[in-house]
Amino acid sequence: MKRKKASAADALEYSRARKLLQTLPWRSLLPKSMNSLPCPNIYSYASHRWLSDEHISQMTVLLNADVKKYTTGCEALLPYFFRSMRLDMLECKTKEDYFAVRGGLQTYGKKLAAGELTRISFNVNKTGNHWTTVLINCQSRMIGYGDAYHLGPPAEMVQIVEKWLSYHVDEAYSWEDLPCITQSDSFSCGIWAVRIAGTQFCPSIYPVLSSDQADQERVRVLNVILEKVHQEVCSLFAAQ
Repeated sequence: MKRKKASAADALEYSRARKLLQTLPWRSLLPKSMNSLPCPNIYSYASHRWLSDEHISQMTVLLNADVKKYTTGCEALLPYFFRSMRLDMLECKTKEDYFAVRGGLQTYGKKLAAGELTRISFNVNKTGNHWTTVLINCQSRMIGYGDAYHLGPPAEMVQIVEKWLSYHVDEAYSWEDLPCITQSDSFSCGIWAVRIAGTQFCPSIYPVLSSDQADQERVRVLNVILEKVHQEVCSLFAAQ
């Protein structure tokens, strides 16, 4: 795949990443706020490796920091949210069964119903190796779906999301495509899936990028993570 030549700004980002990586310990865990991943795992951002749910969770933590700073009534949820939703909807045959089991799903559903949250997003691992994004907007009665391959949402996922939502709100919701880039490789879906939600919540901070900016976005995310955890991780490592 042919990629755009790095600009001066990109070169600066790469330089920053190298300097930070040179001083980050290889043996230690990231702080719990960053999902407690072993340090070597974060180097996947500076590669063409597929990003796992742990990486998606890390990026969601970063996104939520901006969402809480610049918006109200919005929250990006960890990728485990849909996993739990799917399990509950398959196990709970009725609405009564669902509410008989307490859990985080109900907490967010009740907040949506009460207007405490107007928009939530979560990432869905489609087919086991492709990250996509779902955004529920209670103000516009819309369920947005973002797939960097521009494929429609799987029927099972649509059924699960609509069933869960119907347990908390009475209104009907329609599905719409979320604006996103067209992915041109097989490994950048994680970066784009989180970016899709960011564009919806904070478009001035997360504008829509072009597909040939995948490498730059991976390094940008890596630098944000490194800068946030660098000092704490090094302090913990020095004390060992």
